[in-house]
Amino acid sequence: MSKWLPMNTAPKDGTVILLCELNYSSGDGYVMPGCWMRANGDPRMDDWWAVAGTSHVPVHLMDKYENREGMVVGWRKIALTPECWMPLPEPETTRSLRQRMARRHRKEALAAAAKSDT
Repeated sequence: MSKWLPMNTAPKDGTVILLCELNYSSGDGYVMPGCWMRANGDPRMDDWWAVAGTSHVPVHLMDKYENREGMVVGWRKIALTPECWMPLPEPETTRSLRQRMARRHRKEALAAAAKSDT
């Protein structure tokens, strides 16, 4: 597993990474997939960190955006400045996933059968 890295080292080429957003007032922290988004030359917008989210600007952030139509579907501007990042982990192979899920389903079926016997 990778370690958290400082934001000044994060890729700004559209690569999807894990971002950590901290809310110091509430003490909450959030880890979510995100990437650096370009404003595509729109002078009314700056480049920004975006996270996977809804296809529109969340209602509680509507007053902060002049160009709501410029948002990319499926991504939203991150509410807070991310503190750190790390690369996405390598995905599990589909074969490994199928095997793991089959073991889990067998275990659950055995537990359900044992429960119905009692």
